[in-house]
Amino acid sequence: MAGNGSKKEKRKQRKAQKQAAKSSKSGNSAEEFYSNMNDTLNDVPAMGNAMDGIQRNLIHYRTVPVWIQCLTSLPSVQGKTLAWIQLLLTDEQKTAQLKLYALGSRVALTDDDSDVVERSRKLFKDAAPSFMNDFDLWIFSRSQVRKGYNGALDFALLGFSAYDPLESLDQFPMDPSSGIRCAEIFMLFAIDDDVQGDLSSREAILGFFNSLNCEDGIRKIQAFAVTAGSVVATREKLREIRGSHLTA
Repeated sequence: MAGNGSKKEKRKQRKAQKQAAKSSKSGNSAEEFYSNMNDTLNDVPAMGNAMDGIQRNLIHYRTVPVWIQCLTSLPSVQGKTLAWIQLLLTDEQKTAQLKLYALGSRVALTDDDSDVVERSRKLFKDAAPSFMNDFDLWIFSRSQVRKGYNGALDFALLGFSAYDPLESLDQFPMDPSSGIRCAEIFMLFAIDDDVQGDLSSREAILGFFNSLNCEDGIRKIQAFAVTAGSVVATREKLREIRGSHLTA
């Protein structure tokens, strides 16, 4: 009987190993892993802080450059206006960061996605409240616009996410008690319309969002992607960059 029990245990172990291997193959991307973060993980301060730092580096160095390459390869964006936007806003409960990361990680922009336009419009509609509400919480903004995109992917576009307004991207995550938690948001747009003023101020960016966040405006969106990371910033650094805007 003992031998029979041992065989059953071995079969269970082999089955578990096969299932684990299958799961690893089907869902081994870092984006998918982080998109499944839950409250339990974030309730463990040391783990949550380390995760924030890893995720933020992932977004800057991998996620956004890959999305830029995917978006600019879509035939539907040829001749359109492309807009890249980077926002930093206070997000002490990580509400905006978690919602936007969960939403954005589920949208893949590839050239064989026939429904990318409709999914992008739905994503913008679902995500917009997280970065449009509470304008007073915006700390920093940055933008880059390409009008009449001709298919040429230059370094300025591909390197858009390399800029770090906090100058702390490669540092070990800060203790949350030593600063203020913020959400760092990246958005990529392809618009079937012109953009007034090249989004050269925070107010212009908010006006751009408002122009799209209506029945007629949302139809101008040909492609849209969004992702967000969490970062703790010192109060001194936030005072230094508060209200500032850069045009890349």
